[in-house]
Amino acid sequence: MMVRLDIATAVINRLASLHGWYTDRILKNWVGKEYDSAVGPKRAALWLSFDVENNQFFLKGEFTSAGEDVLATCLSVIPGTATAPEVEAAVDAHIEQAEKAIAGSYAVRLLPWRAPSTVPLNLAAAV
Repeated sequence: MMVRLDIATAVINRLASLHGWYTDRILKNWVGKEYDSAVGPKRAALWLSFDVENNQFFLKGEFTSAGEDVLATCLSVIPGTATAPEVEAAVDAHIEQAEKAIAGSYAVRLLPWRAPSTVPLNLAAAV
């Protein structure tokens, strides 16, 4: 008997464990990450939704800078039949695209010391 992959859990776990996003206690399909910006810390959010009619997941996000959601064009579709390696590849590709969009946002580009790559805040150190 083959065990079916829980894709939603696999996506959220990979975002949290490998890419440093934090999960929510209540929303199980949502993750967030704080980024330093010229106007102070700004939160990016990613969420996973499921299209039951087409048996596929959508990974979408939001990071608003200068009135523009720079993650509006970052969308990943993960088939409901995806294997673990396919899920991992989709999540990693989505994060790469999202990180580039956030690094290129107006609020992040304005940082005088800012390198082209993103530097997330360490929330654990603040606790």
